[in-house]
Amino acid sequence: MKSSYKLFGIFWDHKAGVDFRECVVSPFKYGIDYRHPYCLFDLVGEYRNIRISEMLSVDSEEEWQCVCNQLRGYNHVALIIDYITDVSSAVASLFYIRKVCQIYHSLQITFPDACIVIQVPPDNSDAWNELQAMVA
Repeated sequence: MKSSYKLFGIFWDHKAGVDFRECVVSPFKYGIDYRHPYCLFDLVGEYRNIRISEMLSVDSEEEWQCVCNQLRGYNHVALIIDYITDVSSAVASLFYIRKVCQIYHSLQITFPDACIVIQVPPDNSDAWNELQAMVA
């Protein structure tokens, strides 16, 4: 394999995860990007959104801490499923599910007082449902 290839999700290797069925999925609702400054919407329980594609791109502890610092203080965090692997590949799907579970667990552990949910935009809902059926 070429050394210039980048494998996404490597940072999450060997980290604890949750069972996929334990992940709380809530209906998709446009929220506020986690990098946006604190605002009145935070007082009424709007979710701070962070995309799964961005979390899969985290390469180091420093990047993870940067994300954590920006999420600190928010009580509602939504992991947005803006990317899903091709569900026709069982191996790729299981790898993806494992990474989602590891990221979800890391958010839960880092922010124990926050409500952490997964939200799936309508354009990814069919593929998400196929993933859920795969592990059922």
